Amino acid sequence: AWTPRGSLVFAAVPGAFSVRAATGRAYKAPNLQDHYPSNPFIESNPDLEPETSTSWEVGADARLLEGTLAAGVTFFRQKYDNLIRTVPSDNDPSKQINRNLGESRAMGIEWTLAYNPAAHWTVGTEGAWVRTEVLENTGLPEDAFPEGEQLPFRPDIVGSAYVETARGSLTLHARATFVGTQTVLTERFSGPREEIEG
Repeated sequence: AWTPRGSLVFAAVPGAFSVRAATGRAYKAPNLQDHYPSNPFIESNPDLEPETSTSWEVGADARLLEGTLAAGVTFFRQKYDNLIRTVPSDNDPSKQINRNLGESRAMGIEWTLAYNPAAHWTVGTEGAWVRTEVLENTGLPEDAFPEGEQLPFRPDIVGSAYVETARGSLTLHARATFVGTQTVLTERFSGPREEIEG
């Protein structure tokens, strides 16, 4: 598999502000459990294709207030081919089968922010907002993976805030995490699409 990657960082203001860009491809071959699951609930599918993706991102990082404030933001876009998903079997409704989802994509923004208000103390936040879309769903149930709609089980936002203090060999860290609204399938691998709150 050909999976080139490359990145570039330009220090516009050395030590204070930089911009960056990256691009690459990824490849994931289905394993034996994907191809030939050995249980009475999932049907084998020897015709599974490997998952592949292409992605690119651009971002910026800054250090301000004499280095006590660090911030970063990244915009990313990814295109996926042949994501492997478990869906109901056409041959036996009581079983599932692994199939490839033709094309889908994700785009969003990631952020990080960390501030040192005093010696030994850090407060910050980090997270991502993501939007996904099914582009082509050949071979999969139309009701579960409709074209133009979001991929199931992908929260639209995941974020956290934290506070940390370090004294000698002891570090205390407290974090609160938020998971946003997401679309799910009511039967996990099948059933109607529903939206659950964050």
